[in-house]
Amino acid sequence: KPLSCGSVMQRTEKDNKRNTGNGDRAFAALFKMWRIKVMEKWIENSLVTIFLLLNAYWDIRERRVLLWSIRVFGVMGMVLLFFVENEMIFERLCGILPGLFLMACSYATRQAVGYGDGMAVLVCGVYLGLGETFAMLFYALFFCSAVSVFMLVLQKRTYKTGVPFLPYLCAGYICVWILQKGA
Repeated sequence: KPLSCGSVMQRTEKDNKRNTGNGDRAFAALFKMWRIKVMEKWIENSLVTIFLLLNAYWDIRERRVLLWSIRVFGVMGMVLLFFVENEMIFERLCGILPGLFLMACSYATRQAVGYGDGMAVLVCGVYLGLGETFAMLFYALFFCSAVSVFMLVLQKRTYKTGVPFLPYLCAGYICVWILQKGA
């Protein structure tokens, strides 16, 4: 039976009542679980960072998203779902909703927003969950619109000029990551 924080704390309370000296063992188990969670989050953050940096570079250079990276990182994200607590699986699966919304927008606008951008947000949603994916998308749209307005004012771009979105998505993820560290 997998250990949860609640079950470890219940065992700790029982051991303390019996004064058997097993409280130290329970504390060590709780510390080990905490270490595993920190390592798991570090792995997920590293995978999302590599995925976004790789695709941001490719989006700037070729104006495309690497489909093999979407497949590979998407499968790795689904495999990591097996190691997530049961309560978190639903939130992680709901994290794909913003990506599905972007793909629907892509279809509705005849790819004014590219399908690759929606698929990239879809993959990030599997790793981050619903709240962090929405926050990342919010920051990305904010940065994209701010830079686009700045470029329009300087007359470097027109309204018809396309913008690679994944670099802004990467910047949005970095903001979410920094704010998550501060919290």
